[in-house]
Amino acid sequence: TSQVIFQRFYCKRSFVDFKVDFAAMAAVWLASKLEESPRALRWIIQVFYRIERRRKGLALIPLAYSDPIFSNWRTNVTVTERYMLREFGFSIRVEHP
Repeated sequence: TSQVIFQRFYCKRSFVDFKVDFAAMAAVWLASKLEESPRALRWIIQVFYRIERRRKGLALIPLAYSDPIFSNWRTNVTVTERYMLREFGFSIRVEHP
């Protein structure tokens, strides 16, 4: 579901307009809501933070909620999710084979 949302969003919008990482996080968050198994945004951010640190070869430490990176990512993901919803006309329907 998340992948479908992500692809549909970038069919209508440019990669230049929205950072891919935030769009991916927003797609996962939105998909969790659509599948009726919502996950807290803080856990999604933690997973993506861990992925980023692993790619860079850094130590895998959890992101503190008081960290400015956390608040920045939370704000950007929320804004990107709103843009996604607006782009889809607040109506998202995903059919799986």
